[in-house]
Amino acid sequence: AFSVYRIGFQTLWVANMIPHTSMACHALWNGVVSMGLMSCIVEVHIAVGFMAACLQNSQMSRILWHALPLSVPLAAGLFLYIEPTLDYPPPRNDCAYLNKHRELRWACTVLSLVTISILAYAISAAKTANLPKVMRRRALLRGSTYIINFLLTFGFRAALSLLAFGGILESVLLDKVSTIMLTLNGALNVMTYMSWMYHTKKLSANAAALADIPSREQLIIDQYFDLQVGVDEIIHDAQRQAALNIAAVASARCSHADSFGGS
Repeated sequence: AFSVYRIGFQTLWVANMIPHTSMACHALWNGVVSMGLMSCIVEVHIAVGFMAACLQNSQMSRILWHALPLSVPLAAGLFLYIEPTLDYPPPRNDCAYLNKHRELRWACTVLSLVTISILAYAISAAKTANLPKVMRRRALLRGSTYIINFLLTFGFRAALSLLAFGGILESVLLDKVSTIMLTLNGALNVMTYMSWMYHTKKLSANAAALADIPSREQLIIDQYFDLQVGVDEIIHDAQRQAALNIAAVASARCSHADSFGGS
């Protein structure tokens, strides 16, 4: 929604379908900043949710599930804190860019949310350190895809704003690139989510079609990090233990094969 809103507004602006006034320009950026903050909060929600999956904390997962709608009022509160410091561009500049020298509050807020996400993924990595190698590698890969998206989009722009505010770095090219990356945040997240959904769907299809032990093992291991709200705790614990046992056997099998190949 964030990406569609901004691209749609800019297209209508260029096509002269929106009046080129300061009020219209303010409306654009109020929407962009608000929806951007909501996207950041959702990113944190994803990171903490992944941490809950790695910690196998069903209660935390249920709380996060019910707390997701709170991202709207939380984003609104952060916007009210940031808005007085925003420097809106004049309509004659196509209403394209905010003055990054005046984005200090926005940059600090975004970097704080990025830091929370990094800490959540770090805790997830620490928790999975003692898991079988097969499971640990999958957890690190899944977590890294989301945090890299966050860093390349919001993190990049926020860091650039801080550098510009301090007079350390000035670059028109980086300014435009960071703005484009910021706009693509939603699209990158959707692509990442869909790729993992496709991966899981493919594992399920292989397990059903091939009906062999390796395919079923891969599917069970993959489901270890899926905390489903409402699933009976006893059933979930049994599924978790089965995934751990299968992953341990698979890791031992791989280590034996590597040792045999090396000898």
